[in-house]
Amino acid sequence: MQIKDKLEIKITDYDGKSGGIGRINGFVVFVDFALPNETVYAEIVEIKKHFARAKIIKIIEKSPHRVIPFCQYYGTCGGCDLQHCDYQYGLELKTNHLKRKLPNIKNAVGMKHPFNYRNTAQYKNNGNKIGFYAKNSHDIIDITSCPLCHADDKTILDECRGRWQSSQIITRNGKISTTETINFMSHKFNITPKTFFQTNYTQTEKLYNQIIDFLPKNPLPIVLDLYCGVGSISIIIAAHCQKVYGIESVPESIKMAKENAILNNITNVEFICSKVELIDLPKADVIIVDPPRSGLHPALIENIQKIQPNTLIYISCNPQTFLRDIALLTKYTLTEVRPIDMFPWTHHLELAAKLTLNP
Repeated sequence: MQIKDKLEIKITDYDGKSGGIGRINGFVVFVDFALPNETVYAEIVEIKKHFARAKIIKIIEKSPHRVIPFCQYYGTCGGCDLQHCDYQYGLELKTNHLKRKLPNIKNAVGMKHPFNYRNTAQYKNNGNKIGFYAKNSHDIIDITSCPLCHADDKTILDECRGRWQSSQIITRNGKISTTETINFMSHKFNITPKTFFQTNYTQTEKLYNQIIDFLPKNPLPIVLDLYCGVGSISIIIAAHCQKVYGIESVPESIKMAKENAILNNITNVEFICSKVELIDLPKADVIIVDPPRSGLHPALIENIQKIQPNTLIYISCNPQTFLRDIALLTKYTLTEVRPIDMFPWTHHLELAAKLTLNP
């Protein structure tokens, strides 16, 4: 096998991102944008010690799940991975890929209408082009609109083109992002351009309801909400808890969280500004963690196992660090995992997991 060789390849598996996996005489070949059970004619573009990569020239046998991508930029823009198959099949591919390492996970919670779901977007701008990065690159793909973002973003991009000075344009709810108040799950939240709030309201509501479902019901628990951000989880679960302590290291987020508690007349939540791995955690019945992609700090894992809450709820945007962390949480057993499709048409899944203290 050599670079530029053109070969017929039977695709037998999904690669976990945007392509399929085939084999030539037992040697693994990753073929971008190929689907399982397809046969493709492809050109070898890269060869490594244990695998090769190829690009499709022609599809010989097409999957019944293959569809025409709905976005004109798909394949060059790096934002989406699975527009070349129907939505339900893409969701099945993502879930089954996770089940290899987490065999007992439930089926992913999808969206009925997986379009225009991103209430927040960060567009790149170099003065000439406005858009998103190209696949595996920092080159900007110039776009006029994105079918996953708010429909009104198109007007913003048209108005900013050639005039906007900053290297990025941040939008929220179809407007240039500013400090604003949003309504979510019958609560109000003050947020700023620098504070984080989940970008898919529809799926976030399902995620938060799953967290509530994981909470013990009687008696009402004392809960630690770690990496609490602007306090959205703490405030929404407060009615189901005796007391909630929200801990976050970003001062602006904690300022917003305290304002949001007052805004919603929540009196059983207390917010503390600290790195979660440095603070002496108070005793609690439940700990909720929603860490960044890097996962839990080793010192935090040690502290969790020291205070031993009966229930640990782990929200993860990175299955790899999630698997690493639950292996280190030796005093806990993973009892339930529910994937939620926060970013349809991408390879990502959010995980809501419940762990219980071993007897």
